[in-house]
Amino acid sequence: MGWGYKTHIIVVICSLVMGSLAHAQHNRRYREGELIVKLRSQPNGQAFHFATTRPMSIQAQAAFVQKAQNRKVRSLGNWSGLNMHHMRVEDPQKSVESAIDELKNLPEVEYAEPNYIVDKLDTGGPQSAAYTLTQVLSFIGSMSFGMTAASIQAPNTWPLMAGSNRTIVAIIDTGVDLQHPAFANALWINTGEIAGNGVDDDGNGYIDDRQGWNFAYNNNNPDDDEGHGTHVAGISLGVTEDIFHPPGVPSDIQIMPLKFLDSTGSGATSDAIKAIYYASNNGAKVLNNSWGGGNYSQALAEAITYAYYKDALFIAAAGNSSNNNDSSPSYPASYKIPNVVAVAATDDYDAMASFSNYGFQSVQLSSPGVGILSTYPGGLYAYLSGTSMAAPFVAGVAGMMRHESGTMNVYQIRQLLLSGVDVLPGLAGRVSTSGRLNVLNAVSLAQTTPVNPYKPEFFLTVNPADRGLASSISTRGGGCGLVATLGKGATDSDDQGLGAQAKRAIIMFSILALPLLLGLGLRSPEKPASRRRFERYHMDSSVKFTIGDQELMGQVRTISLGGSEINTSAMLKEGSVITMQITSPDGSTRLEVQGHIVWSESQKRYGVAFDNLASDVRQKIALWTKGLPKAS
Repeated sequence: MGWGYKTHIIVVICSLVMGSLAHAQHNRRYREGELIVKLRSQPNGQAFHFATTRPMSIQAQAAFVQKAQNRKVRSLGNWSGLNMHHMRVEDPQKSVESAIDELKNLPEVEYAEPNYIVDKLDTGGPQSAAYTLTQVLSFIGSMSFGMTAASIQAPNTWPLMAGSNRTIVAIIDTGVDLQHPAFANALWINTGEIAGNGVDDDGNGYIDDRQGWNFAYNNNNPDDDEGHGTHVAGISLGVTEDIFHPPGVPSDIQIMPLKFLDSTGSGATSDAIKAIYYASNNGAKVLNNSWGGGNYSQALAEAITYAYYKDALFIAAAGNSSNNNDSSPSYPASYKIPNVVAVAATDDYDAMASFSNYGFQSVQLSSPGVGILSTYPGGLYAYLSGTSMAAPFVAGVAGMMRHESGTMNVYQIRQLLLSGVDVLPGLAGRVSTSGRLNVLNAVSLAQTTPVNPYKPEFFLTVNPADRGLASSISTRGGGCGLVATLGKGATDSDDQGLGAQAKRAIIMFSILALPLLLGLGLRSPEKPASRRRFERYHMDSSVKFTIGDQELMGQVRTISLGGSEINTSAMLKEGSVITMQITSPDGSTRLEVQGHIVWSESQKRYGVAFDNLASDVRQKIALWTKGLPKAS
């Protein structure tokens, strides 16, 4: 490709990194004196993989704890299986930053970072007074669905539910009003625990956790002392049944109350990680997260990845700052992990809420989030707005889908959930599906689509040769959810010299820039660059492709009869012949096509041009694209 190719990479890298720098200081709030430390899993620099990696030995961890204590840093606890420690600086003269600098230079440490503070994502307390059920019934009257007037088709879905899998939906929030009548037949019960005997009967590390856990105050009472979590839980339940006329029978989903936000609606990343870890290990298959605002946290990203390998979907509120998350990420919604679904908020008329964050690359769909009527502490009901309210609609529907097809894995549930949206003109370019949640479509797809066991591997890595990556992210910004090992096989000796640093930078920058580099280069060579031979459509689907004897994974972002875009962490070479297996938008079928890597000089992007499509393959692609939004 010559000099022009290298120049292009440099330009893209600079713009990407400068974008991260511009965003780096958006939230520097963290718990005073606290940090999270990740110990190395494998000293040879291999990627951390939850299926194969073993925790550092007890003896090695104890040796590290002693070294930390010698530096006046005490361990407050650890997450078994993640090699992470929650720590506190005991020396009042030592800052969190200086403690991180000391610890990250220890050979056992992969990274260290502050314990960031996050917040609930509603737009403020109840928009009006809280109401009794009698009052609520008087003003919703004969409405079939009292929570929102948006046409998401929830009541039309309820009579069609025929599954038998009571899916556990974890509400990771301010807690839940355990006595609220709406939850009488819906709360998760830990049957392995005997209440009140002071014993950890099921051996999960929590004593008497009969109905979840309170991580904010470290006790077994996850009751709500703020209101937000109860409202969120009511939405997830209310999309599956009428919470204003409770049916009096066990609900289709079970609400697992996990409190980590305190009475002010704020909480620490360390407690969020504990809640995610608890939910994943205790059977939750959907995790609702109506909170955010912290910096990029490698530790939190690893916890979400752990949930992915536990086959749990991670629903996240997109944020309430009217920002584009593509250019100004909002975590945890912006983590690029296969189980994350970021949700924007729309109103009763399907217009994007004025406060809602959005992002065509980083937010997947919208859901009602303006003036939502749901449960509130004290057996009451209230109206709240925010992406906090939009996310639990999606979480509840994901729980319904699992209820109908209990063997479907997290990846297929996510694909079908996104395939079932109502595509709306006002959402084009704002969310990747250009659509708003449709309960009936999503559940119907789960009921009728054959189970596909395919689930892509996902590696989330911090290179041991650059152990400062995660901690320095607190001042450099970023966070990409890397899908490949960086500098595999690197050792401490690699840290010496400008050449090694430049080599690491090139590897890192190349992987960060690839989603931008690997766009469509599929304009017809016979026609001007401004004209397109084939209509191109947005598509979010998995792809497996082979180059020679190498098998790689990626995502298809756009597709046409001429070719497709591949978003992957692999380094590709123009002209390489590849074989691709593309999964259909609804996940029901898979096509195998041949093609080659192409370069578009006008677009300065890569893509894959299909080679001599068979007529049946061409017809199937044409059929797929009928229901997909057009790309520019």
